[in-house]
Amino acid sequence: MAIVTVSDTTLTDIANAIREKLSSEDTYKPSEMADAIDSISGGGITPTGTINITENGTHDVTNYASASVAVHQGITPTGTKQISITQNGTTTEDVTNYANAEIAVNVSGGGEYTLEDVVEGNISGAIVYTGTKLRSCQFMGAVPITSFTADSVTAFVNDAVSGERAVFKGNTYLQTISMALFNITSNCQSMFSGCSSLKNVSLPAWTNIQSYTFRDCTSLEKLYLPAATTLGVNCVRGCTSLEVAEFDANVRISGGEAFLNCSSMNKLILRANSISILDTINNFKGTPFASDGTGGTLYVPSSLIASYQSASNWSTILGYTNNTITSIEGSVYANYHIDDTPVS
Repeated sequence: MAIVTVSDTTLTDIANAIREKLSSEDTYKPSEMADAIDSISGGGITPTGTINITENGTHDVTNYASASVAVHQGITPTGTKQISITQNGTTTEDVTNYANAEIAVNVSGGGEYTLEDVVEGNISGAIVYTGTKLRSCQFMGAVPITSFTADSVTAFVNDAVSGERAVFKGNTYLQTISMALFNITSNCQSMFSGCSSLKNVSLPAWTNIQSYTFRDCTSLEKLYLPAATTLGVNCVRGCTSLEVAEFDANVRISGGEAFLNCSSMNKLILRANSISILDTINNFKGTPFASDGTGGTLYVPSSLIASYQSASNWSTILGYTNNTITSIEGSVYANYHIDDTPVS
């Protein structure tokens, strides 16, 4: 048997490399180095494909972008288990009582990420994003995500190419959006423009709804923006399935044609205890509230009905034959918002 001599310098270099990879200050005996090296994960692999998990236990998902889980062990499994994977590696999930599992990839940290980073490896479906910043990317229409939850995001940065923050513009897959803290006050025009499958919107903190934000979101039926104080030009234009919009704060419907061609929108709920400003009647052009429309109903606090009937531009809208104004207190919206949450 040949004898191989290894110098102290070589062993020190190996130990230093292990410490660097593991971000540790541990010391290693030569006999311990193999196990230490084996514990190092990662390596620049781009995860691809789907691993099929058919039994309970621990599963190595290092090389996979997503996982399909179906475990049947003599029971009748029902429902869906939400499984979060924060990075490639090993995950242990008990899916005994579930028929399938939905894998949500969590991207953590406070740095800047694009949605292309989030879905690297062609991950589709539900995305849970836990960073605090998000950078737009110019290919969002091609990312097959149906749900995007980013309840920690407080800041957006411009797309490196286009300079826009229209993060989801043109995404025809997206159905649900939830961003609890999001309140960007400028340069977010067209953020959801062309999201033709979008149905569920939860943006409870957003105050400045900018131009073209929801333009041509043709599947959107309800829009509840509790904190909104300003509606920009064409911000809800072309939402042909939209039937009702609701605002809790005193919202200024500014610019022009905010609800242009929202041909089904026949209900507007304004809960503020002061009159919301309507800058121009053109904001309702192409809606049932327009002069040539089939008629709509404005819901306001009972104490403000007379004030709306005499207010600038509102008096014109309410003067059209088919339009009516009624009190929120005596309506189906007295105790519940249009998203079915109770009125506080």
